[in-house]
Formats: sequence, structure tokens, C-alpha cells
Amino acid sequence: MTRTARPLSREREARLFEAAARVFLTRGFEASSLNRIIDAAGMQKSSFYHYFADKRDLHDRMLQTLIATLSEYVRLPDLPTLNAPSFWPAMYLLLDDVGRMTGERPETIELARVFHAAAEDDEAVRLRAAARSWTDAALARGVELGVVRADLPTQLLGDIAFAAVVAVDRWALNPDAGPDASDQAHRALEALRRLLEGS
Repeated sequence: MTRTARPLSREREARLFEAAARVFLTRGFEASSLNRIIDAAGMQKSSFYHYFADKRDLHDRMLQTLIATLSEYVRLPDLPTLNAPSFWPAMYLLLDDVGRMTGERPETIELARVFHAAAEDDEAVRLRAAARSWTDAALARGVELGVVRADLPTQLLGDIAFAAVVAVDRWALNPDAGPDASDQAHRALEALRRLLEGS
């Protein structure tokens, strides 16, 4: 019988989601052991079922938490209000918001790894599609303002920009990237900006 869900403390939830993200990323959803996740989180199995119905429920709520946290920290620039001088600073501010989120909520790093890996997950697919749509709209606005090159199709620029941002994000989340990962990510994004500007 399913028990009524009770609130889980933020600390315990973060510990559980971090453990789940590591296991899901390493083994994939189907091959991931719920017992392994629960053990890694230092939780009793009986306690787990007070909060979650099963492994799928854990996975889905974990991704929903990432999406909710993104909306809490990341404010997308209002594209129609941007002008030529404010366009690129607004894009960098967006990246700074993501950096602040991972600094203040480090569990989102593990969740983001799963987000990138969960190619067929409905929530992940929807969020990536929304991110791509916004990227295309931002580039189109940049072309209108004359701060993004107009000699290449916007669709192609969108493909390049989205692939590059995802690659930089994955790099910054990689523990092997080292302590300079953030600076390296910013330099890579500056190179992307030069490419998009055509300079």
C-alpha cells in the first residue's frame, strides 16, 4: 500500500538526489539499483517508501527538482527589451545565474549530469527543447540588433551555439576539469561569442 508522501528535509533530499544522480548516470535508469541508491544516501529502505513510490518516482521527482531550481535561480532575459549594448551582458548574466545556482545548491551539479544523460526522459526532452527554442529566439534577436552575424542561417548558428553551450556545461560539471573549469568555460563562451558575432 502506498503511504502518504511527507515532506523530506532539503538536506536529506539533496543527499538522496546526489546519490541517485551518480548511480543513474553511471548505470542508466534500468540497470540502476534502488538499494544501491538508498545505501549511498544513508537512508533506510522503509524511510524511502514514506517519500517515494518507487525508483521511477525518485527519478522523475529528481528531474522536477532540477527544473524547479532552475526557474528559481535562472531568469531568462526578456528578448524584446534588449538593445545592442545590453544583449551580450544579458547573456553573460544568464550564465552567472547558472554558476550561482551550482554554487549555492551543489546538488544541482549531479542533477544536471543526469539531465544531460537522460536523452529519452520526457522532462529532460521538454526542457532541452525549450532551451533550444529560446536559444534560437535569442540569436534571431541578436541578428536583428546587429550583434550576431547575419551571413549564416540562424538555424545553423543555433545548432552551433546550443551544441557549444551544452559541451561547455558538461565540461564545467566534469570533476576532472580541475579548479580552473569555470574560467576555462568563460573563455570558451567568449570564443563562441566571437564566432557568433563574426569577429
